[in-house]
Amino acid sequence: MRRLGYILLTVFTTILYCSETVGMPKRIQFSAGHTTEYLYDADGRKLRTVHRTAVPNMSVPLNQTAELDATNTLGKDSTDYVGSFILRQENTRDWTLSRIALYV
Repeated sequence: MRRLGYILLTVFTTILYCSETVGMPKRIQFSAGHTTEYLYDADGRKLRTVHRTAVPNMSVPLNQTAELDATNTLGKDSTDYVGSFILRQENTRDWTLSRIALYV
């Protein structure tokens, strides 16, 4: 991430899309090595989001991806979407359960 004045600018290098769900991103690779991955059900509903934070000074060239493993990952958190509930796990230790407020 680069700071530009008061604007936080994040540059991504690659977006991979799901072949089963048209137009839905499967994985976003950021230039600093961070990744965001998505999992969907057959109807295209988002089931899970996983964020991985890369070690400092990692760089991923445009249109390429880098696999993050234990040696080059600072942190990992995930969010599961189950019906109207959101379950967040940060750094594989703490779980937080939230309920989505639905307004009609």
